[in-house]
Amino acid sequence: MDLTLRHPTYERRDPAAPGATLATASPVTILASLQSNTHAPRLQAVRRWAPAAAAMLVAHVIGGVFVLRLIDHVPPPPVPERELTVSLIAPPAPVAVPVAPPEKPVEQPKPKPVVHHVPVPKPITPPTPIMTTQAPSPDTAAAPAPPPPAPPAPAAPAAQATPSAAPSHASNGAPVNVAHLTCDGEPPEYPVLSKRRGETGTVVVAITVDTQGVVRAATIRTSSGFERLDDAALQAARERSCQPYLENGTPVSATALLPFAFRLQG
Repeated sequence: MDLTLRHPTYERRDPAAPGATLATASPVTILASLQSNTHAPRLQAVRRWAPAAAAMLVAHVIGGVFVLRLIDHVPPPPVPERELTVSLIAPPAPVAVPVAPPEKPVEQPKPKPVVHHVPVPKPITPPTPIMTTQAPSPDTAAAPAPPPPAPPAPAAPAAQATPSAAPSHASNGAPVNVAHLTCDGEPPEYPVLSKRRGETGTVVVAITVDTQGVVRAATIRTSSGFERLDDAALQAARERSCQPYLENGTPVSATALLPFAFRLQG
């Protein structure tokens, strides 16, 4: 048999009639026909059980979903209760922060007071003024004395008149210059600035007292060369309290010299 495969059908030539072509069914149709004849019972069984299988599958899916939801909603097992003991503890007291004591101010050393020792001047007895008397010249001594015109008896009253010359000074109120007056008083205060500068010296002050012994005047006769020392000596002289000077038992105004020495010890 001569078969020729053509598409879409198989053509079979008849040897008895060359050129004649017999139409036959296509291979797909034949295969479908064969398959339909072979699997027909199976397909029927599948079609019969397919709805049931689908229903079972759906039921399983629904059941699975339900089970999952039940699992999600199952309450957890109860936790056994435990007793808790709570102790109330007082809060700790705040820690006291140590406060640093305030610093004591540094005390500056106080300067020691400088004690100035006022030197007490030693009482100096003023030199007794020397009363100078002029001696007669040699020519006068060699010349012969003239004879007295009168007898020597009347000459005695003239000699007696000489002592009365002394009270004549007091009678006119002028002070009498004397060598010494008895006076009491404190020594002069040594000026501090003079001490620091080392000023020393002796001041001679002339004082005049009245008939009561009160100092009425004081003047510088000899300066120390430093005004501060001179002023201190004048002040001390004015504060003197003296005894009245007596001349022939009668108090008279008198003038005397008072020396004040300023010396630094050490």
